[in-house]
Amino acid sequence: SNEEGDALYALRMRLSDPNGVLQSWDPTLVNPCTWFHVTCDTASRVVRLDLGNSNVSGSIGPELSRLVNLQYLYVPLR
Repeated sequence: SNEEGDALYALRMRLSDPNGVLQSWDPTLVNPCTWFHVTCDTASRVVRLDLGNSNVSGSIGPELSRLVNLQYLYVPLR
């Protein structure tokens, strides 16, 4: 795992995901760049998180502060 993947997985644990759109968020993978809704730069750092049309609900926590290269965040919560 890596710190960014751990942060995103912690976010996943906070969210209700009735449609299973976050199923690819597997903390055993080396980095989260292969996860759906996550975009990385050429150095494999998370720069974009877009959960539009995902129908997730819940809350965002302090773990997102660990995504220091994040440039775009869209998480519409119900």
